[in-house]
Amino acid sequence: KDFLCPGSSLHVDINRENPLTDGVKNDLLIIFRNNPAFEVVPSAKNEEMQVVLSYPDKRIMESGWLIGEEHLSRKAALIDAKKGKGRAVLFGFSPQFRAQTDATFKLFFNCLIG
Repeated sequence: KDFLCPGSSLHVDINRENPLTDGVKNDLLIIFRNNPAFEVVPSAKNEEMQVVLSYPDKRIMESGWLIGEEHLSRKAALIDAKKGKGRAVLFGFSPQFRAQTDATFKLFFNCLIG
């Protein structure tokens, strides 16, 4: 297989300019289970999108199993996109996964209150 990550703890880089990251610790880990990773392609509409979390260049995995790390490198794990009068928040992971990821709950709650 080219890519496999069946349930691992992964590192992410945090964009502190986005309010969704308020209260989130700097060494955030997410649980990844073959979820999507987003690639933001340059366009005129990019000013309406912010990458909130992205995978680092290297050493993405903290624990678990990851084949094909290069497929996640520099891709987005969380995007905040404005659309008309509203917005869409795209999670490339489950922030509430089995209540094991207390740190990522804040991202979800910040979406609700923000």
